[in-house]
Amino acid sequence: SGTAGGGGVRVRSVHFVLAANNASSQTRVTSEFANALARRGIRVSISVPHFDFFDHVLWHLDRYPERGRVKRLRQWLTWLWVPLFLSRIQKKPWLGERLHALEPGVRVVRYWFLPFEGTLPDADVLIAFQPYLLPHLMALSPEKGTLVGSVRLDYQTGLEESDERAYSWSRFCCAMYQKVRVPLFANSQRGLRSARALRIEVEAVVPNGINTREFTDGERRGVRDPLRVTLFYNDFPQKGAAVGCEVIRRLREGHPDSRLQFCAVGGHVRREDRSLFDVCHGFLTGSNYVRCLQETDLFIFTSFYEGFPAAPLEALACGAAVVTPPVAGVEEYARH
Repeated sequence: SGTAGGGGVRVRSVHFVLAANNASSQTRVTSEFANALARRGIRVSISVPHFDFFDHVLWHLDRYPERGRVKRLRQWLTWLWVPLFLSRIQKKPWLGERLHALEPGVRVVRYWFLPFEGTLPDADVLIAFQPYLLPHLMALSPEKGTLVGSVRLDYQTGLEESDERAYSWSRFCCAMYQKVRVPLFANSQRGLRSARALRIEVEAVVPNGINTREFTDGERRGVRDPLRVTLFYNDFPQKGAAVGCEVIRRLREGHPDSRLQFCAVGGHVRREDRSLFDVCHGFLTGSNYVRCLQETDLFIFTSFYEGFPAAPLEALACGAAVVTPPVAGVEEYARH
């Protein structure tokens, strides 16, 4: 609900548009937002592409203008037409429906390539989490809803990254935000300050959250033996997997006789790092993920920059002690 022209306005329908069908924070947050709104009697719909990241493909191609035509054509075939062909022979459901129990009132629709007028349902509010979707949605008719965007990363820190891919992606996203003129909200106080420092007009903060009925300590009693140390492992450069693995390596070397058990969760562990861990859980969902956190005594999170990471908050809710850098969002719920 809100105000417009001095009078009250009731939002009856909200539509979310996503640019990818993968396991990401956007998938999780969209599911949680959708369920929270549906429980309040609001009609919710979610648009998902048949295959992922059309604009992401264009960004990849623009990064390497010096490449020859043959190589660029090969990239187009690999990144665009092959996924299109596979999506035709394999109808992949939206991952959010598999990872989360959506409320009965949440409707999921699909679109090809980019969201267009005819593929999107009408709504009062239209929300897009990825910045590169905003230019495609700004020309839609008012019946599709008031467009609202979200700044979900600390891009100021991203622009200071030494990793070329992270720097290039942050610059690409910032350019998109600076071009559009739609209401934007950040998911952390630092994200808001970072955006405003980059001349991105953010109006408010709507922080992420977790389901505290799902993430609980499971009535754990004391510390187990062996002590379980869990590293959140993701091989994206900005997630700091190399730093996390160095922490585990030093713990192993410094405590060779102690009863410590080392686990990794969050993503696929590279072959060269697997020997550091007693258990490599990979990507877990649902009750399996909650159980892993409930069995963790010390949770290590080593990301270099974020917007509002949920994993440390989920681990705290499950009773684990957490070691994390003070990235954006963490200071909303963690104290040194």
